Amino acid sequence: MGVKRMQLFFFAAVAMTLASWPAATSAGGLPTTPYATHFHDCCMAAFSWPAKGAGGSDPRYAPVDVCEKDGMTLVSEQSRIGNKSGCEGGSMFVCSCMQPWIDTVDPTLAYGFAAYNIHDPDGTIESACYLSEFQEHDGNGKPMSIRKMILQNINTSQGILKGSFDMMLAGGGVGDYNKGCAAQWGSDWGQRYGGVDSEQACCKLPEGLRSSCLFRFKHLGENPPLAGTPQRVRCPVGIIDRSGSQRKDDAQVAVYKGTTDKTGQPAPDKYQRQRSVCANVDPLGIVSSTCGGSDGGSRLPKGYAKTRQDWEGQSPVDGQPPVVRQSPVARNAGHGGHHKHGGHHKHAQDQPAVQPGAQPGAQPGAQPGAQPGAPSDAQPGAQPGAQPGAQSGAQPDSQAGAQPDAPEGYCPTP
Repeated sequence: MGVKRMQLFFFAAVAMTLASWPAATSAGGLPTTPYATHFHDCCMAAFSWPAKGAGGSDPRYAPVDVCEKDGMTLVSEQSRIGNKSGCEGGSMFVCSCMQPWIDTVDPTLAYGFAAYNIHDPDGTIESACYLSEFQEHDGNGKPMSIRKMILQNINTSQGILKGSFDMMLAGGGVGDYNKGCAAQWGSDWGQRYGGVDSEQACCKLPEGLRSSCLFRFKHLGENPPLAGTPQRVRCPVGIIDRSGSQRKDDAQVAVYKGTTDKTGQPAPDKYQRQRSVCANVDPLGIVSSTCGGSDGGSRLPKGYAKTRQDWEGQSPVDGQPPVVRQSPVARNAGHGGHHKHGGHHKHAQDQPAVQPGAQPGAQPGAQPGAQPGAPSDAQPGAQPGAQPGAQSGAQPDSQAGAQPDAPEGYCPTP
């Protein structure tokens, strides 16, 4: 009798596992084609450490941003030396500004940050951006409104199928590294593998992270299968504005050919990032309507506002740039973490890197090419998101209050 019960339990468990994976699965319930899943362990990104490319130098002008416990105050590169990630008892964490937003011209195109499971030489994938297209339905058969994303690789994830993305979405599950979010925010938010399970659960996150959490439920879906191999493209200005990291070889990479808003324009070499965009704590414009007056976990800093991703105003606090503190935080070998389906993130210097994929592209959009993406201006916060694909039909830019003009679509010269 005991054996029969064990058999029934086994088959039930297998059935539940199969139901949670994308449509293309093997007999054992594992996906057989690349897909996108999610994680958020609050650890500083692996690619926030210096990387080594050809000749031993870092292939980037600056590594990915690191923040103090508030998720906003930048930790300088110098202050990272001898310090540790918050996941290992230190005081360096991921910045809240790095979250997805949707393009206001093409609502099927989104932008974000992820760990890419790809095996190539070190120095070739750190902070690189990839165009990832999705199939028509997510892993649960739900139609996809987001059909493509431009993702910056800030980590690697080796516990999922090769070629898959582990997207950094707040409330997405802490995985193996379960000390970071508890140290930073006092909560792991939901299941260790999988994270929160509803929109209302997202409303209990800190205010600057709710938009990132809601993106999965409102727009992305669950574990969407990829449609083809992601291709490297030049990083857009909106991504560098949020992460502070730009590769030195990016100017030689083809640009994304679709029409986008200003945040999707390809960044020129040595682009001077505009961190004032981090003042936006509701990049998707859906937090208020979903969460109402819920203030669970809210820690919104003074001076933050709900503005558009492509806002061109001053820095959020009295027009002054944000403070970059030389805080005595600690250094270690990086962080790792398993997301919902067991993806492992390793230190940037331990990771294989990916050769850039060609994308037909054109001339970069004009932006004041300036200093490398060093931490500079405004306070961090959430940013508006962009949906993949599409060409026209621009949504009007909403700035704090009034009805702004529709944004000018950007389309590279063929």
